[in-house]
Amino acid sequence: MTGAQKIIGTGVVVLTLGAICYQHRQVTELRVENHTLREQTKPLAQLVQTLQQERQRLHTELHQAKEEIKRTAGDQSELMRLRGEVTPLRQAAQELQAIKAATPRPAPSTRTAALPPAGVPSNLDVDHMITLRSQDLWQKLNQAPTNWIPELQFLKDEDWRKVALGQRWETDEETRKAFGQLRNAAKERFIEQLGTALQKYGQATAGQTPAKLADVASYFSPPVELNVLERYELIPQRDIPNVRLSQNPDELIVREKRALDPAAGETVQLINLKGTARGAIGDTRTLATPKP
Repeated sequence: MTGAQKIIGTGVVVLTLGAICYQHRQVTELRVENHTLREQTKPLAQLVQTLQQERQRLHTELHQAKEEIKRTAGDQSELMRLRGEVTPLRQAAQELQAIKAATPRPAPSTRTAALPPAGVPSNLDVDHMITLRSQDLWQKLNQAPTNWIPELQFLKDEDWRKVALGQRWETDEETRKAFGQLRNAAKERFIEQLGTALQKYGQATAGQTPAKLADVASYFSPPVELNVLERYELIPQRDIPNVRLSQNPDELIVREKRALDPAAGETVQLINLKGTARGAIGDTRTLATPKP
């Protein structure tokens, strides 16, 4: 090997070592720089996490504020409704005082023993005037047994109060209308229980439908008297005009056989045998004097 070749070989080795050293130094510097950047970004990551938590908190507070606004709006609507009832309540109180002054009342024990069981309202903890009107309406109904139906046993205190608050009964027509409203409320209460009983029957019989309504009597809680179910019948939906409780016109529907006083606004109640769809039919627009 000549001297020139040795010089060239040595130069190559020196250059190679220099390049290696340079690369090693660059890698070291990059590692240090990378570590420094990581340390610098830690506060930023913590800041991002803090901002995300703050955003979630603000979102929750915004949702709560919206719900509070809705509740406030509902409270204001209820307040306006109650204010609107003050005038008729005062007028009703004056009318009731006049009725009490003109008509002596029998002792409660004697009255209760002599009247049929239409479900005397027991709302003694509500406004005294509404309670008296409810009891006055109860007395009038029980003094007219031809207006009584067995479903009246299902009436609740709020049903008596609703009719007593919104209906007058100074004339025969007004009294008929009040009785019709009570019967409608009572039948709706019964239909609710019938729907539950039909669903229980379907669960117990793997989806079968009853052949007769008496089959579901034991599925009421408490059990219902048969004289109530006897006021209803099973009828194909196609035989009831303008009623669609099912897509199948041949499906049987439970229908009340007849309303006691349709002209007073009383409706006929309907429900499908699955207990999932309900309806009512009847003309509530007129109030005519019944023919003798």
